[in-house]
Amino acid sequence: MLKNDKPLECGVRQVAISADGIDLAHVQRYQWAAAKMEGFQRVPPEIYVWDIGCGCGYGGDILTRPGVAYLGIDHSQEAIDFAKDAYGPVSAFMVGDVTRMGAPDPLGKPNALVALEIIEHIPDHEAAMKCWRSVIELGGQLLISIPRDCPPVGIHEYHVKDWVLEELVTALKAAGFKPRSAEEQSRAGSFGPIGTDPARCKAICVEARAV
Repeated sequence: MLKNDKPLECGVRQVAISADGIDLAHVQRYQWAAAKMEGFQRVPPEIYVWDIGCGCGYGGDILTRPGVAYLGIDHSQEAIDFAKDAYGPVSAFMVGDVTRMGAPDPLGKPNALVALEIIEHIPDHEAAMKCWRSVIELGGQLLISIPRDCPPVGIHEYHVKDWVLEELVTALKAAGFKPRSAEEQSRAGSFGPIGTDPARCKAICVEARAV
């Protein structure tokens, strides 16, 4: 489970009836994930993606496109109800514990997982990552991000761990994922190599493969 239950208007969740109303940095991370999914060689080419910790569902508006089946999963019934109302016509959503997920429908295992700005909220991150590895197809793609511009744990109400890239890479390998690339999202919104100035970094985004 996540740390606490974040109500829709707590200031942490992004809430809007379209991606146009969402903070641009969050939208850009989903656009990064969409581009990575398109560039990933898979057989068959169709994508079934689970959006882990989908919140109010705007990620479905960005990730869903021809050839992509989307399922958003969040532990908050309130968030999922909002997502179904706002984005349900083109995306599917369900309530679920992101540390104990199973294949919930006839589509079976996903071949892509998106976990953006979620791992810092999960007390038992080892259980979560092992769960994610158990549900994804062998060779499937994980797209995960960690924030780099938030108040530290103890000050941030909803975070349980301040992640750095090296720790994330170690945790992913232990869970059965092989990191393939890491990029920095700058405060200006661009994505590129990890820099040496933390003050310019908004988030770190990692692409990994299930091995």
